[in-house]
Amino acid sequence: MCLEKISEEKIATEDIVVYKAVKTRYQQEHFEKYHGLPFRAKIKDLLVTGRICFEANFLYFCTDSPKLNGCYCRSKFGYAFSWRLDDAVELESVYINDEKIDISIITFKTPYYDAEVKVGETYYSAIEMYEDTIERALHSYAMYPDVSSSYIIVECIIPKGSIYYEGSFGGQPGMASDTLKYVKIVKK
Repeated sequence: MCLEKISEEKIATEDIVVYKAVKTRYQQEHFEKYHGLPFRAKIKDLLVTGRICFEANFLYFCTDSPKLNGCYCRSKFGYAFSWRLDDAVELESVYINDEKIDISIITFKTPYYDAEVKVGETYYSAIEMYEDTIERALHSYAMYPDVSSSYIIVECIIPKGSIYYEGSFGGQPGMASDTLKYVKIVKK
């Protein structure tokens, strides 16, 4: 997504607080050993049971709850529905074979380029414009964004001295800059 209706180039005279919507990335590769085993967990505020399917490096929760008719997997072990591991799964509630397992978030990814980012890190980018849009830069929201609940919102800073532009990003006030520091998670 590009920043549209852009302002003139500006230089930050102080740190500017902005927001970034990111996706989670879980370390799922070690879950192959759980394929076919029974689970219990809280998903979408429902306590559910079923069996685990590990397929194409993704962890699925197979169950008969129609509210969990999410991502499809081939091996449902006789259950009607499957749900792929995402932010709707309360990580601390997952038990497989009556044993609590650790599902850790490794990092976050930006929604459009799937670029891996970490809270506490600073990132840099060239700024490339085409007509009245900025197609390449570090895009962020100028205000707390109205986005899908599947995103995690991270407070960021455009550091003092950075080049930035103001405009519209996804229909909301946005910014594009050459530098962006991921500061803290403000919504999980």
